[in-house]
Amino acid sequence: MGSSEALLTTPHGPGPGLADEATAFIQREALFGAEVEDKGHSVALHYRNATSPAAGEAIAAWARDRARALGLQVRPGKMVVELTRPGPTKAEALERLVAGAGIRRLVVAGDDVADVAALRRAGELLGAGALRIGVRSPEAPAALEEVADVMVPGPESVLEFLGRFA
Repeated sequence: MGSSEALLTTPHGPGPGLADEATAFIQREALFGAEVEDKGHSVALHYRNATSPAAGEAIAAWARDRARALGLQVRPGKMVVELTRPGPTKAEALERLVAGAGIRRLVVAGDDVADVAALRRAGELLGAGALRIGVRSPEAPAALEEVADVMVPGPESVLEFLGRFA
């Protein structure tokens, strides 16, 4: 496998049964409206629609405990906590990709906590060679507007914006 192929390899998931375990935790704690998403490479616990104002704190504490027990990482996001195997952040992966593949121009879009660092790093690495698109949402971090070159109103608007250049 070449070095650029290794950079793009999908990491293994956090382990079998974790999504079921998370679902059981949410049910046991009666965190109505909270949801579990098995992303394959991670398990995300969303509390955006949770009816309890304490749901985020309870989910984050459970995720930290499980991560410690299973050797996983906890990655917080907007109204979500993800459990994943240790590995690079989005910013670190972007840096490796740019360095390993010799990329000189890049479009990066995002709307979450981890995306702020990725957009910032793209600008540091490529300057004007990076087009950084921030996606607005009610939970988007305020710092997103500080690092984005342009803001769009939603995910569907990213392609609409880029289509102007076709």
